[in-house]
Amino acid sequence: MVEYVDFAEYYDFDHAITLDVEFYLDFARQCGSPILELACGTGRLVVPLAEAGFEVYGIDLSENMLAVRHRRNIGA
Repeated sequence: MVEYVDFAEYYDFDHAITLDVEFYLDFARQCGSPILELACGTGRLVVPLAEAGFEVYGIDLSENMLAVRHRRNIGA
């Protein structure tokens, strides 16, 4: 298993894909809350879903990735 210990801070620079975010927002609008994202990492999808008003829960095995997400100060 790859642990994102050394580069969790830089993960988003390498994974800055946003083309699918609108797809997930549309899907969330159809399904509603609550939403659970497995392997949420730094919150690439959790954050925009929460900002759109959905009740979102994200889990990840990497505490370092979650720490990056929590520093964004978004209540997701």
